Amino acid sequence: MWQKLSQILRRERVVWKTAAIVAAAMVLLNLTGCFQLLEWAALDSFFRWRPVESADDRIVIVGIHESDIDRLGQWPMSDRQLARLLEKIKAQQPSAIGLDIFRDLPVEPGHAQLLEIYRSTSNLVGIEKVSGQTVAPPHLLSQQGQVAMADLVVDADGKVRRGLVSLVDGEGRLRLSLGAMLALQSLEKRGIVLQEIDRRSPAQPVRLGRAVFRRFQSSDGSYIRTQATGYQILLNFRGFPCRDTGSPCPFRMVSMAEVLDDRLPPDLMRDRLVFVGTTAPSVGDVFPTPYTRNPSTRMTGVEIHAHLASQILSGALDGRSSIRTLPDPLEWLWIFGWSGCGAACGSRFLQRRRGTIVGLSIAMVGAISGSYLAFLGGWWLPGFLPFLAIGGSGVGSIAYVLFVNLQLSYRKLEEYAQTLELKVRERTRELQRSEAALQAANRELQRLVSIDSLTQIANRRRFDEYLDREWQRGVRERLRLSIMLCDVDYFKIYNDTYGHPAGDRCLQAVASAIARAVKRPADLAARYGGEEFAIVLPNTDFKGAVQVAQLIQQEVERLQIPHESSPVSPYVTLSLGIACQIPSAQNSPKALVVAADRALYRAKERGRNTYYLDEMSVL
Repeated sequence: MWQKLSQILRRERVVWKTAAIVAAAMVLLNLTGCFQLLEWAALDSFFRWRPVESADDRIVIVGIHESDIDRLGQWPMSDRQLARLLEKIKAQQPSAIGLDIFRDLPVEPGHAQLLEIYRSTSNLVGIEKVSGQTVAPPHLLSQQGQVAMADLVVDADGKVRRGLVSLVDGEGRLRLSLGAMLALQSLEKRGIVLQEIDRRSPAQPVRLGRAVFRRFQSSDGSYIRTQATGYQILLNFRGFPCRDTGSPCPFRMVSMAEVLDDRLPPDLMRDRLVFVGTTAPSVGDVFPTPYTRNPSTRMTGVEIHAHLASQILSGALDGRSSIRTLPDPLEWLWIFGWSGCGAACGSRFLQRRRGTIVGLSIAMVGAISGSYLAFLGGWWLPGFLPFLAIGGSGVGSIAYVLFVNLQLSYRKLEEYAQTLELKVRERTRELQRSEAALQAANRELQRLVSIDSLTQIANRRRFDEYLDREWQRGVRERLRLSIMLCDVDYFKIYNDTYGHPAGDRCLQAVASAIARAVKRPADLAARYGGEEFAIVLPNTDFKGAVQVAQLIQQEVERLQIPHESSPVSPYVTLSLGIACQIPSAQNSPKALVVAADRALYRAKERGRNTYYLDEMSVL
């Protein structure tokens, strides 16, 4: 068996060597943090793609909406108004009340009435802020031990993906967050308490009913050396924010007006956790989460506390899974496996070229699908890295196969030169056939490295090479050089509306339109990245560049690609930035690209669906 395995390894050494090299490169690059934002974006997509869970009826949110603030006539609300609200909630006999409103100072009138509510409501929990700019809790609730943290953990991109369960403050006291305290109080009434599993483990696992919770580590999942102060867990959100009208709210949310006007069933809050907090955007207590696609889909702080409480409750009572991650070696093995798939497909390039491309595409889709299916099962696996590893190992294998084939061809040429004169004619014909095959392989390789696979126009690499060459020619001959950056307006919204396959078709159509508008042989149209295209116009002044920009807009407009979600047009449009300079040895092509990008930004500021010429180009 070992002999057979050894033979397989020798025969497929190109595959596993390529897979190992590419996987190692991906892992090392990932350790620098360069893929962290991309993996977070993949995780956010998984949350949005996941089927909607049923609402958690153990939690009720009393939201103070904009209409409630208008009715109050002031913010913050007075102590009398707050006391009346809490008294109405208390009358429904909830299990616990979480007051997610900072109340460190009295707001007259009615402070004495509010203090009486504090004294008589043993299941009321107020909040404080203990990190950053601290905010003190209500003094009386602090004396009674009825205070929790309102602090949230925000990632580097500004989104909330982790929940803070507890924190040891500077005085050595253990502080619980609002959601955690209410959930633990509710579970304690049911006889469910925390049980330590392994205190020596860095993850500090604890058992709570049917669930096991593990402390978030600084490099869990795709996080790279992230600050992990306190006991944090990855939040397993139940669904979209309650303000997202297109999706059901994960909790029962009622307004303050409904509570004060007695418009609720008398047992709506009985034995339930009640969170009271502001949902009005004007107050500013809103945060981006994985579900955030625009400012209107940010989640309020009181909802985030409710999600944390729901995660603890549903895990302990229902066995609902938390978001788990694999140890680093297993994640590396996951990447290596997909890298091997890409290398295996690429190694068959000479035998089945079309099959190789299809195989690589299937493998990439499989990597994303595998990560998504694992997420549905409660596991967060890398999604972008395997995708990139498949492409890298596939291209590496193809390049190696072509290189080996090239070496074999040269070896045959040497053999042909040593043959007898009697076979010169026959061997010459064979040489011609081999040379033709070699040229075809070289042309294919050149096409692969210079052409964008989706749009079939020049890629970023070809653009950089061509711009540098034309820049040097412009320096020698003192000729004007113009470039243009084009961006598909609101393309992310287009993808969200029509789906990624439609987005790919849109990019292909736009690329064809640009290619039709760029007519001179010396001009180059290229895909610059994502939905952005670039055009190099040698020996062209700004007037000529403007004419090309107008032609491009006309060609794209003629396509009539529907874009019902675009704020500027019912059809797909472009914004264009134009820059024109006479190249000099003291400058570089990068300055021209920066000028065009600046002009593109100005075009977007002017409302999009237009072009803008960089001011320096007019001089």
